Amino acid sequence: MNISLPAKLSKCDLLILPLYASNTPPLLLKDHSRADFEGKTNETVLLYQKDKLTPRILLVGLGQEKKTTTEIWRQAGGTVANQLKKGLSKLAIIPPKESLRLILAFIEGFYLGHYKYEPFLNDPERQQTPLSELQIIIQDKTLKKELEIKLKELQIITKTVNSVRDQVNSPSNILNPTQFAKNSQKVTKKSRKINCKIFDEKSLQKINMNCLVSVGKGARDKAKLIILEYKSKPINKRPLVLVGKGICFDAGGINLKTRDLEYMKYDMTGAATVLGIFEILAELNLPLHIIGVLPCAENMLGENAFKPGDILTAYDKTTVEILNTDAEGRLILADALAYAVKNFKPEIIIDVATLTGAAITALGYDIAALIGNNQNLTTQLKQAATQVDEKIWELPLDPDYKKEIKSDIADIKNYSAEVGAGVIMGGAFLEHFVKDTPWAHLDMGGSAWTNKAKSYYPKGATGRMVRTLWQFLKNYKPTFD
Repeated sequence: MNISLPAKLSKCDLLILPLYASNTPPLLLKDHSRADFEGKTNETVLLYQKDKLTPRILLVGLGQEKKTTTEIWRQAGGTVANQLKKGLSKLAIIPPKESLRLILAFIEGFYLGHYKYEPFLNDPERQQTPLSELQIIIQDKTLKKELEIKLKELQIITKTVNSVRDQVNSPSNILNPTQFAKNSQKVTKKSRKINCKIFDEKSLQKINMNCLVSVGKGARDKAKLIILEYKSKPINKRPLVLVGKGICFDAGGINLKTRDLEYMKYDMTGAATVLGIFEILAELNLPLHIIGVLPCAENMLGENAFKPGDILTAYDKTTVEILNTDAEGRLILADALAYAVKNFKPEIIIDVATLTGAAITALGYDIAALIGNNQNLTTQLKQAATQVDEKIWELPLDPDYKKEIKSDIADIKNYSAEVGAGVIMGGAFLEHFVKDTPWAHLDMGGSAWTNKAKSYYPKGATGRMVRTLWQFLKNYKPTFD
């Protein structure tokens, strides 16, 4: 979609007018009834008029002006995207307030809201109308120049969030570990700054990544480890490592899940999120050295599947007693984290994972859980999330809970049913493998997808945490030495 920033409105299929509750509709509305539109947040009214320049006008409410926020504008943009009818490809918007951050939030919400996963929809009537043009009417010349610069980055980021959504929404018979590895290799073709290395099951066995290999044993398509590396005149002396859980389908293994199996294609959201960051890095430069570690597998049943009661030896020689094969995400992350610590000696590590259903119990479907061993790091992540209006909440890594991962017959165990506190216990298990490296864990067990579309989050994969992690990297200063 082409975005232009003219000072004067030209012909369009639909004119979008975001309005505060106290604003009077502009004079270009030929016929209107003020009583039909109060300007409440996300309220919409579609008007038709006999005017060749603007035959349709969509009013969208912003609420009270004194209470406005970037999130209100972003939601308004998403609301508009959801209201678009077939055949409307040329759009225009007249903002009520020429503010850079508010206009950017509106356009961001619009892009994120105008998303639909439709590779398998054959009926054209069920497919979205491609948008060809969006005019943003701007009078201020200085603001126009600032917008021109910022819009490029915004378009790349929102395109990437939607690309991540596509991967997470893909069925597991299409996107298995092998295909995910191929998708990762494609990113390197976009930029010489990014390199990719793939470990298959045989090479993983040689380096003793037994937890990752074991989780993938029950599946036809075996485990893979993907290493992505980006480097461009870095300000950090040691790399920043992002680790993403890539369970392309999670049946639970021998501890078979009994419900919601259709959602288990989403269990590779962490890996897709990290890959998304490298997609952005392929187009936008940051002066950093960043490594992505993506362990991918399918947790299935089969004659070779790992079993409750097994003891596995992780990459760092830690022995792990398996009490529940459905606590597999922490096993593949354990090997990935240990590998990163030994081979890259990172400045920081952040892992992203749909790790626990307990995250839903604790925080619902809109908030990701955050756990870490370094307050500086977790504070910076929370600040980044606040900047982009994504929600994360830090939970304590309590010393008494950490003791409960000890096993009677091995070094540690992968599940501690008697403790409860599932999010914290998952974090306690992972912390064992990062040693003293500054580390943070984002559990997206509830926030990775939504069963009900709302504003700029369509039904299905949400694409959350891509924007937070990108903002974190943009803010990053090497303060962890």
